[in-house]
Amino acid sequence: MRRDFNIASAKMYVYSLNRQYKAKINEALVDLHWQISMLAVDPTLITFGPMDVSWLTAGTFNFMMVSSESASMFRALRKVDDIVARLYTAERDGLITREQRREIVAPVNLAYNGFKQVAMKLQNKSIEDLLSESHLA
Repeated sequence: MRRDFNIASAKMYVYSLNRQYKAKINEALVDLHWQISMLAVDPTLITFGPMDVSWLTAGTFNFMMVSSESASMFRALRKVDDIVARLYTAERDGLITREQRREIVAPVNLAYNGFKQVAMKLQNKSIEDLLSESHLA
């Protein structure tokens, strides 16, 4: 995540100098925040109640925010990190399975990948391109 954050932050800063593209980045951030907020109220999470996630050791890193978009991305990643910590704890405690955890967080993963695609101006690849790159076509 740290690598993702650093790369996306730097690219977002440069790409957001174009006001029209900055609007696209902000729209992708809004979508990411919305999807995370939907995960936060998932009935499965609510039934767990308070959970001790202290067994997960967090790393600390120093970094500098280069834009308001970077700060927004950081807030989104912090929120989802807290939720995912609860899901890992629930899985460890036998409240859910690995497959259930993956299903619960899948929409956020899709939203995050979509956000990164916009923030870093990544091009969509067709199935033919992916097969060709993998030497399967």
